[in-house]
Amino acid sequence: MADGLSTDKKTVKEYRVIILPNGPYLVKGGIPINRVRVTFDELDTPLDYEVVESYPVKETQSLCRCGNSATRPFCDGTHTKIYFSGREKADRKPFSKKARKLVGRNLILLDARDLCMGIGYCHRAGSTWVNARFSDNPVKRDLAILTSQYCPAGRLVACDKETGEPIEQDWQPSISIIEDPRVHTNCPIWLKGGIPVESQDGSTYEIRFRVTLCSCGKSRIMPFCDGRHYYA
Repeated sequence: MADGLSTDKKTVKEYRVIILPNGPYLVKGGIPINRVRVTFDELDTPLDYEVVESYPVKETQSLCRCGNSATRPFCDGTHTKIYFSGREKADRKPFSKKARKLVGRNLILLDARDLCMGIGYCHRAGSTWVNARFSDNPVKRDLAILTSQYCPAGRLVACDKETGEPIEQDWQPSISIIEDPRVHTNCPIWLKGGIPVESQDGSTYEIRFRVTLCSCGKSRIMPFCDGRHYYA
């Protein structure tokens, strides 16, 4: 289905991120966690990610959601001292219902703008939208696919024009803490591989292959990131 979802039942069963009431993200299932740094080209456009640290794998871990832990990315209980309010405000409308569809010459690009977290990989080499539109050119097609896959929030999803199926990297379930040298605050938590996110009310958000969770405590679409950290 062209909806950016993961249909791997094993993933749904074994891995989970649970949002604790006004508290941290509880990561369950021994999901690997690392820290990645954004790298840039000569024009200061985001180019790639480099892994700068990998954390020990544990069955259960707590990641900071309020943005004030002294042991970030992990929770140290500070949220209880600052009376952090983690009320969830995300739109529950399915990705397939809110994403706009750009039909290119060889690709379909789905774009759910409200999920944008502002990192900017989509501006590389003329932009993901332009490259998708002219995707009969193999170089532009590959760039459209790559830059959509590097959109950590899953705002952009490139799909095969014939089948409508999303084109994703073969990422196993994992979590990356994004480090962006352009900001001096908490960047989002990047979930890859279709990890389920469970709300404070016990329901599960739509499972998508790529999502970013807010870690600064200021997003207007909590629990997801809306780029607010760039202005914090």
